[in-house]
Amino acid sequence: MNTDRSLTQLVSYPRTGSHWLRVILEQYLSRPCSPESFFGNDLNNPWAYHLHDRVVGEGDEGFTDNFDKVIYLYRNPVDTIYSQVRFEKTQDWQSIAIEYHNHLTRWLYNHDDCKRLISIKYEDIKTNYQETFKQIFDLLDVEYNEELLKTCYEETTHQKVKSLTPHNEQVVNNDIFNGKYLTDKSQFKEHFGQTIDDMFEGIYK
Repeated sequence: MNTDRSLTQLVSYPRTGSHWLRVILEQYLSRPCSPESFFGNDLNNPWAYHLHDRVVGEGDEGFTDNFDKVIYLYRNPVDTIYSQVRFEKTQDWQSIAIEYHNHLTRWLYNHDDCKRLISIKYEDIKTNYQETFKQIFDLLDVEYNEELLKTCYEETTHQKVKSLTPHNEQVVNNDIFNGKYLTDKSQFKEHFGQTIDDMFEGIYK
């Protein structure tokens, strides 16, 4: 339960890359992101709390506002919605899209209640990880070690993250989208991508 507003918050909607980021940072810092550790580190000394806040402000995880420091991790809406649809094995992508729209609106634009907030894109971790992690380390007041970060980043493969987070599996029936067999991202984008892009115009940046 999130009970300490002074503790740095890692806020992310599901399927936006939080496991990847947390595994890298736990190796670099030798400290976990509460409420769980991937490497058996002391949960009494976390570097942050991971808050989904999936339904904005609902509070089922504890505090959701007035934090000292926040790292907001977010991802392209089409990719996020597609991944969550697969994970939940649902046809109702519209409800997920509405949730994520509300999430981006809250944490990208309506966060004046928080003292410091940085926004990190999943895509930037892939394409420009050194500058992205420099922002995180600056917020955390942690020394930047280029070689250590390089090692942690390169060793944190998709397979490694998957092995550490077994609940992260994605098993989908081919019939999931009303018999249209939209079981790959390209088909999902073809059918729904433009609608989602239009919905998030001016919100996702």
